[in-house]
Amino acid sequence: ASVSKKNYIVDSSKFVNRALLLGKSEKINLKIIYNVRDSRGVINSFGKTVQTKKKPISSILYYCVVNLMSELLFLTLPKSKIIRIRYEDLVLKQQNSIERISKFLEVDLSDVLELIKSDSNIEVGPIIEGNRMVKDRKIALAYDDEWLKKLGYYKRISYYILTLPFMIANKYKI
Repeated sequence: ASVSKKNYIVDSSKFVNRALLLGKSEKINLKIIYNVRDSRGVINSFGKTVQTKKKPISSILYYCVVNLMSELLFLTLPKSKIIRIRYEDLVLKQQNSIERISKFLEVDLSDVLELIKSDSNIEVGPIIEGNRMVKDRKIALAYDDEWLKKLGYYKRISYYILTLPFMIANKYKI
């Protein structure tokens, strides 16, 4: 915050334990936006060589552990401190999602919504630690539904069943 001179800092990590640690600080008014994705999209993503490649079973275990920890956050934190936004809604229902986030954070995000609507990139500020955005320094929202075409019917059903409690909690359908 002292470097960026901003009132809000975004930690886009996927580490729930970092959120728990940040939440212990009395200097931080922590609000968590939990961006969840369909497990089948996550499994497909981890199958790419873009990031650390994982086999489907490893991806499923990872997804279940992260989502279990996230569900614990939802049970332990006040509702005013955490919101769940589905990746698919953020990308396909941008207006509604950004308005929900704006209301949750009590911040005007109309400029961000305009950037998204115009397909413009969003500039990334200072980055403290290794992050997938370091290279490009910009974010562009794009819907990735490759898994719908790439994964066969039986794999889609199997992956859904193996992550069933979280798929139901996050309102994903077969």
